[in-house]
Amino acid sequence: MSVEKEKPKKNTTGQRSGPDTAEKLLEDYEDVFADIVNVLVYEGDPVVKPENLRDGPTASVYKAAEGELRQKNRDVLKIDTENGVEIRVYGLENQTRPSNVMPVRVMGYDFGSYDRNIRKEKMKNKEQGREADYTAELWPGQKLCPVVTLVLYFGTEPWSGPTTLHGMLNLPERLKPFVPDYPVNLVQVAFLEEEEISLFRSDFRIVAEFFRAKRLGNVKSLKYNEKRWDHVAELLDFFKIFFGDKRYGEVKEEMAQATKQEETNACWFLDALLEDRLEVRAAEMATEMATEMATEMATEMATEMATEMATEMATGMATEMADKIVEEKCQSVRTEGVAALIETCQELGGTRQETRDRVIRKYHLGEDDAEGYLQQYWH
Repeated sequence: MSVEKEKPKKNTTGQRSGPDTAEKLLEDYEDVFADIVNVLVYEGDPVVKPENLRDGPTASVYKAAEGELRQKNRDVLKIDTENGVEIRVYGLENQTRPSNVMPVRVMGYDFGSYDRNIRKEKMKNKEQGREADYTAELWPGQKLCPVVTLVLYFGTEPWSGPTTLHGMLNLPERLKPFVPDYPVNLVQVAFLEEEEISLFRSDFRIVAEFFRAKRLGNVKSLKYNEKRWDHVAELLDFFKIFFGDKRYGEVKEEMAQATKQEETNACWFLDALLEDRLEVRAAEMATEMATEMATEMATEMATEMATEMATEMATGMATEMADKIVEEKCQSVRTEGVAALIETCQELGGTRQETRDRVIRKYHLGEDDAEGYLQQYWH
């Protein structure tokens, strides 16, 4: 019976039903995974190389107390190799809320990884014709790979659950020396200090900055354009879930294509959300107003003139007025969009020249018109 099932290289299909799924999609990339481990375990030293990581089995099978086989599933598991030889195992578990049984859960995950390692070593011995004694199982000096599990907590309130096995137990003081403790490597992402966040080099830095800002209540001040987004679709899936804003999903494909040609940042993202929507909104508003006015005019004129004549005149006047209203509303909404773009790009660190060029390109304005807008809205 096979108990190991290798995970697909990139799991980008299937349902995305909650935050854990979004996190897993992003963390599954080797560059992001290695970055998380290097910062949180090795204080930023590049000990783990993305090219040395390979996917480990996230599922492990064990026999429960009642004798039935059960399965435990990790969120993400990577095996660190050196010259093709397994040397370390790293696991990530994502939590959006505190768990009161986390130490036991982590114990189960780590046990599964160690048990798999033992079985692999025994199989290797058998293939080499040097099986160890049945009782000993492994040869003296035959060491296992260390397993490190990090629990990433994305809540904005401090973790309230136990972080050690002893913290879960009704444990008399005299028994403590006889009950091994098992601590959880808990990382409260929203409570990381800026100095530690600055050590991240992958897209996880954007995630960590967001959660810290969310906890501090200043998300709007983030400058996402200071770093290139390498995994655009996964980040947008992440933000779509945590922001609760479906617009992130709407522009995902557009941004994924754009990132192949230029750096993707917040100014570009804002353009993608505003572009085309402004003129559509203006046209809809003008049409509604023109229709309402035409109806009122036709009704009033019909009381004094023949129905046919009143309708003809009202239609002509309504058409003329509608054209004028559409023109005025388009200009008004365009001005609103240009002002929002200038203000946002300025807040996100864009230069005046970059903003001026973006206004010209996005709204097809002449240089003098663009400069006029900047003089009015650039503060």
